[in-house]
Amino acid sequence: MYLRKTAIVLVWQPPSEVFMGATTTKLTFGEFEKLPEQEGRLHELDEGELLMTPLPTVQHNRIRDRIARRLREFVEAGNLGEIMIEVDFRLSADTVRNPDGRSQG
Repeated sequence: MYLRKTAIVLVWQPPSEVFMGATTTKLTFGEFEKLPEQEGRLHELDEGELLMTPLPTVQHNRIRDRIARRLREFVEAGNLGEIMIEVDFRLSADTVRNPDGRSQG
């Protein structure tokens, strides 16, 4: 079997149901970390603005898991790093995203 190295880029697009907090005060990363989890909602921080989105559907998670499994097999076979799903990813001091999957290595 021949495998070639391929770059996989995941582009984040805000879902159509994003609720942006209507506060005038921006949150710091420390304040964001202290927020209580809210059932049925995913929290992200965008340049200090709180974003709340509905959690993905079961079908979405099934597809995400299939993709992650295949990526994980490829990455592990080539000793390229590690694949993680649904982990907060801090992009800057005041921006935190939670993409479906990312590669670390």
